[in-house]
Amino acid sequence: MEELERREAAAGEEIGELRAEIEELTGCLAEEESVLSRLEITRETMTEILSGDEMVAEPGSEAGPQAGGSVGGG
Repeated sequence: MEELERREAAAGEEIGELRAEIEELTGCLAEEESVLSRLEITRETMTEILSGDEMVAEPGSEAGPQAGGSVGGG
């Protein structure tokens, strides 16, 4: 019976450690997904700028991409 109790306790400890590790990894995953999302948006924006495509302004927004000056040149 003592061996059974020892194994149960060990399994319980392992479960606790694994849950803590999963929680930490979940946080890391969320951070990295956020970074990836920002990079994807940046790439899309840069592609639009470099290709000269005009962005569609949000309804009610007067400021467009031309606010910083002309894009492209002769």
